[in-house]
Amino acid sequence: MNSTRYIKLILKYLSGSINTEEQEILNAWLASSEENRKTLILFKQIWNTKEKELSRRDLEAAWYKLSARAGISLPFEDMKEKRSHIYYPSMKTKTRLSYQIMRYAAILLIIFSLAYIFSNEKLGNQLKGQQEVVVQYGKQNKIILSDGSKITLDAGSKLSFPEKFSEHSREVYLSGEAYFEVNPNPQKPFIIHANQATVKVLGTKFNVRAWHWNNNEVKVVVVEGKVAFTGEVKEEKATVIVDRGKMSYLTSTHPQPSAPRKVNVEPYLAWMNRDLILKNTPLYDVLDRLSRWYNLNFQLPSPVYNNVMITGTFKKKPLDYILDTIGLMTQLDYKREGNTVVFYKRGEN
Repeated sequence: MNSTRYIKLILKYLSGSINTEEQEILNAWLASSEENRKTLILFKQIWNTKEKELSRRDLEAAWYKLSARAGISLPFEDMKEKRSHIYYPSMKTKTRLSYQIMRYAAILLIIFSLAYIFSNEKLGNQLKGQQEVVVQYGKQNKIILSDGSKITLDAGSKLSFPEKFSEHSREVYLSGEAYFEVNPNPQKPFIIHANQATVKVLGTKFNVRAWHWNNNEVKVVVVEGKVAFTGEVKEEKATVIVDRGKMSYLTSTHPQPSAPRKVNVEPYLAWMNRDLILKNTPLYDVLDRLSRWYNLNFQLPSPVYNNVMITGTFKKKPLDYILDTIGLMTQLDYKREGNTVVFYKRGEN
């Protein structure tokens, strides 16, 4: 797939310069996957920004979010030195929209699209002959592997595994979030490959959170037993042992596992009951969970709201209650349009 071509079509669509034939091509591309539709939504959000030029902090946050989704480990300062041949639509119809914002946004999204497609192709080549479970939005899936180990997968997650494990190890590949109950077998370690990390166990219960978009973060919380948690980026790989009731994590910007620390495991397992237990959680993280759990798209009036911190406990609460509470915390109102929830500043509609 020539992803740059579709990026150009999106920009032409937003600028109003797309022709009928190009619109049909774009529509077919959007219909082919949820990821493509999310890319368009992100473009629209940036394009429709009405604020003055975003601060360097906003641009840096956007860079790390998108580069993480693409699996790219590149500091923001280095990114600014890169060059890219891209298509720019006419800016005449846009007022107060910084050329710098569009330049960065276009570069980031092209890199994201290309890297995302490349990484999927590369992973596909590595996993030939394996089974794959992809959980639809709004769903949750429980599977039992050939060794009897049980896995609960959250909405939007993907797990790849062999029909039958090899004689020497049990290896699976995770993208998303999952709770593992691994059957003990000292002769056959259970290994989870997630983003840029591996989790190695003999028999235990634990949760792994590994979303590409969240700075390639991998977060491991152990409920029973212990696991060996290893970063795969550096030449000298670092491993930490995570015991019961402890958590360790790594990210693209901090690719070695953190020192394990004692945590309350309940908030990390709440997703299995569709509960939210939040403490200074960025709004984009909260909306991502709701998007996957309820099969919704969300639109914010400005990217600056992504990093508003949300704290609260929502157990067995209906979606409308959660959205109302988010509105109170952010001083935003919202409206439902099919599967899309649009937040807007109070008094604007």
